[in-house]
Amino acid sequence: MRTSESGEARTPYRLTPEHVYFTFASGRLSYDCASCGSTCCRGHGYAVNSQDALVQLTRRPHLRFFLAERDGLVVQNCAPACFFLANDGRCSLQVEQGYAAKPETCRLFPFIDIRRVGQVLIVAPHGDMCPLEVIGETEASGTSTHAYLLDAMSMQRIERFLPEVAPIAGTAESVIALEREIVAASERYLTLPYSEFVGEQLRLTRKYLQSETMTESWGSDSALRSKRMLAQVLDTIGFAVEELEQADRSVGVLIAALTPFLRSRMMFRRDGAEHSDCTRDIDAVGVIFALLGVFALTSAANLAGMQRVTFQTVARIWKENHELLTLISLLGTPLVWRRGEEVAPAGSYPEFEAAYFEVARALTSSRQQSAPRTLYEIIASQNSWHGAQRMRFLRMLATRLHGRVTSSLDGGPSSASMRKRVLSQFQQLALSSGDDKLLRAVLRSS
Repeated sequence: MRTSESGEARTPYRLTPEHVYFTFASGRLSYDCASCGSTCCRGHGYAVNSQDALVQLTRRPHLRFFLAERDGLVVQNCAPACFFLANDGRCSLQVEQGYAAKPETCRLFPFIDIRRVGQVLIVAPHGDMCPLEVIGETEASGTSTHAYLLDAMSMQRIERFLPEVAPIAGTAESVIALEREIVAASERYLTLPYSEFVGEQLRLTRKYLQSETMTESWGSDSALRSKRMLAQVLDTIGFAVEELEQADRSVGVLIAALTPFLRSRMMFRRDGAEHSDCTRDIDAVGVIFALLGVFALTSAANLAGMQRVTFQTVARIWKENHELLTLISLLGTPLVWRRGEEVAPAGSYPEFEAAYFEVARALTSSRQQSAPRTLYEIIASQNSWHGAQRMRFLRMLATRLHGRVTSSLDGGPSSASMRKRVLSQFQQLALSSGDDKLLRAVLRSS
């Protein structure tokens, strides 16, 4: 048994179908190394296990100068290309010694984002380096079938340390079962309107996580609820249904195929300081809200002139709109300011200050406890702008609320310093006063 640098023990990973969860349908994703110029082989290091290292050092003894220990052995590759990349763009290790001679990272790439929950490995594609394609419903790529990837993983034991994650609701078993069903559903709903797939996600969420995520107020009509959720997302960002319907049909196919991958980024969470507190309050239904946000933004990208949207389009939208998508994920949730958190001033957005103050007041614990309103209802009461101004207001709001609000209507526990707690209390009093001038002065003094 090996250990990571942090001292955590490594145990052998089971590589059987029931112990591996692929976050995409079998054969649905395709890639062509030659057409992208072997981007992943240029200037990026790669993990090696002891057997990989032996093979490579035998062929290139001077590689010993570029081996390092980072949760296992890695080769510190240099620009402009990998030590083994031939001039024709092919891997010389594979050409001369076969596919099994490639290091672990390269054998699995781009499906190298591997985490574990309990005894199950969660396998996802790399976020943005590989120009993956979602192929047509009647086709299948041999390089992304689950059987092919399982064989590639099983050639040699995976030795690198894998981060452990936990589900945001329920048990690991129930969430993995839910996500496997959603992978299967992504194939059935590939060419149907995305709102119908949302309804199916809601139905499956009720089936597996009802006690943790849904109350009786949700009702049993998932189709109706999915339409309401879509309407709330579109209304919030100022995107008419008629506009959305003008986007190319390929957008819906793309988002349906990538839904399991996107869900895996939210349904499983790694504990640690690098993760914002704001994600604590995103539940399984909030995940679906966020997916609708990705669908709307990807449709907008298509309508803005991006005729061909791809996996990389969605990955970039996901990465660069994190705060906005977090805001969208919380639309269906009553929220309050987190206890001890300071309210950020409007800053360089004076035109939005009055509306922002009203949103801030609506999020005080006293108001929400007496008459709770969802974040959508609160924003809708103040979001009177149109076009670019509407998005500027939302992005400002998303930044100001990010990590500062909670679904615990009493404000939840606080780990803030005494100074921050006192400042927060003054701000809450100023908010409750209804006096913008007083609030402005308190925020500036903070």
